[in-house]
Amino acid sequence: KIHLCAILVCSHIYSDGDMDRLADAMAEDCYEKIAGRPMVCLYGGYRVDYIERIWAACDKKSVTRPFVVFFNNGPLSQNGDYSRADAVCNYACCGTNIDTYGELIEHLRYVNDNRKQFGIPMLPQFTVGWDPTPRILHPVPWCGYADERYAAQGTREEFLAGAADLADWIEENREQVLPGHILTFAWNEFEEGAWICPTWTEGEPDTGHTDAFRDVVQ
Repeated sequence: KIHLCAILVCSHIYSDGDMDRLADAMAEDCYEKIAGRPMVCLYGGYRVDYIERIWAACDKKSVTRPFVVFFNNGPLSQNGDYSRADAVCNYACCGTNIDTYGELIEHLRYVNDNRKQFGIPMLPQFTVGWDPTPRILHPVPWCGYADERYAAQGTREEFLAGAADLADWIEENREQVLPGHILTFAWNEFEEGAWICPTWTEGEPDTGHTDAFRDVVQ
């Protein structure tokens, strides 16, 4: 019931064999599709060479070319041409020096709006939180975070208010928005303050966020 898709990290090096294996995965029933095309995300900017290499691997294996979504959190096109991508979104909404989930939703509206500059369809983004305090207290080797104020964890009512705000934004931007899809941060980013996955409490799982997100989608 839950499908998967690839996120290629633009700062990483991928071999031709990696691209071939990705093309094989795209043909599987469990791979997420948009309009019948397998979805691939580019994390950390817009990489024309990666898109063209994925196309080549798909053509070689007679697999449908992917629906490419690039995340605008890295190097962008030098000539303003984004025609090889099908949509733009981002991995996460990272608001700092804010205190409430409501303020994070206000920031989310701003970053969704900001993607109009690319002139291609926007994949609307939703967030269930952003607070990397656990990683500030217990640092990880691959990234760091400013020791600033972050949004408090949202309640079910706040998630629904944020969803209503996003629905309004989608309606306001219907001509520029990819219909029928949103991208949400995140399933299990416990260390960065965002999760939908059930957690364990004394004696039973806590499905509060899962249930609330079901209502958000509805």
